[in-house]
Amino acid sequence: MLKKILKFFAFLIVAVVLFYFGYQLVRLVNPSYSVETAVLFKDVDSVSCIGIAIRDEKVINNEVSGILKYRVTDGEKVAADSILADIYPNKTSARNAQSSEILKRKLNSFLLASGNMDSEVLSLNTTSNNIYRQAEVLSEILSMRNYSELETESLKLFEYLSVFIRGSSDSVDFGPKIWELEGKIESLESSEYEPSGVITAPGGGYFISHTDGFEGIFNSESIDEITDFDIEKILKINAPAIDYNSCKLVSHYSWFFAAMTDIKNKDRFYVGQKLDLDFKYGPVKSLPVTIYDVIVSQDGEKLLILFSCDYLNSDITALRIEEADISFRRYKGIKVMRSSLRVIDGEVGVFVKYDNKVKFKKIKTTYETDEYVLVESSKNEDYLKLYDEIIVQGKDIYVGKSLG
Repeated sequence: MLKKILKFFAFLIVAVVLFYFGYQLVRLVNPSYSVETAVLFKDVDSVSCIGIAIRDEKVINNEVSGILKYRVTDGEKVAADSILADIYPNKTSARNAQSSEILKRKLNSFLLASGNMDSEVLSLNTTSNNIYRQAEVLSEILSMRNYSELETESLKLFEYLSVFIRGSSDSVDFGPKIWELEGKIESLESSEYEPSGVITAPGGGYFISHTDGFEGIFNSESIDEITDFDIEKILKINAPAIDYNSCKLVSHYSWFFAAMTDIKNKDRFYVGQKLDLDFKYGPVKSLPVTIYDVIVSQDGEKLLILFSCDYLNSDITALRIEEADISFRRYKGIKVMRSSLRVIDGEVGVFVKYDNKVKFKKIKTTYETDEYVLVESSKNEDYLKLYDEIIVQGKDIYVGKSLG
């Protein structure tokens, strides 16, 4: 009888132990709560718009007999009467001229790498950094399919690589390569590739190698006469068609962006207000702008905002009809969903997992939306900080509860 009782108690003890470990395993695999790590999040208070870039532009007709080879690049500032392009009589002469220019740059790279080994330009660290940066430039050019600058930027990478190779080893001899390039250049120069004419700038400005058909529709002189009807009409036109048979000059670095947005945002805008335009597509990401004028549409349903901008480069000159976000302010902080917020003793905060127990931490809100708030990270242990584990869901959660 005693033996049976002992056997029963032994079985009971084993069952209790198995149940305990099974329960802990279930809690571990399928806990009754879920957490999210507090990480930094960035947000922008903005409204969307669509508009058109307005610049003072003068079209230059390139319809000449021959092949054009530009001496200047997009966005480059040129003076009146300066040479913009050479005219070659045929493709062969233009190709020979281009080849000669590339070979001379390569030759110069090898000559630079072969001499002046003690100069600062041959610092391996500096050159290595230049290589990485130039590789990033080429990667961006390829991703944006901006092939007009590919050749020039590829040559820059070649120059950095030549310097790095020579600087990293004394045994490298560029002599044979230099003689080879000199021979090719001499051979090309013996052929006829002199330009038969040139195209000059009719005035000063910033050069652009193409047109899009929107030049002259609006300019700075007509900016005060623009109506919402004018802009709406332009926005209904098909996307600009790039034409490389003509080039143009932008006469001034200041330009305008005329944008349509919802009337409900009217009270947020005023003349002289400084904001950012964040473009949704293309290489131009964000530009600082100033509001020149705010106009309510004739039907009272939309808002026409005229922005002025004093920045200009080759990417900016490619802007025409664009979608953008008008950014009022940028915020960053820990993102906390409103469903995770708790109020204890009048203080707003969240439950966090701390040392396997529930702890309440207060928050300092910097930005709010209907769905979430952004919270300032604090060094004070009573407040939420980066990498805390926020309890976002759970049953019967309270301060001090053991989470196992």
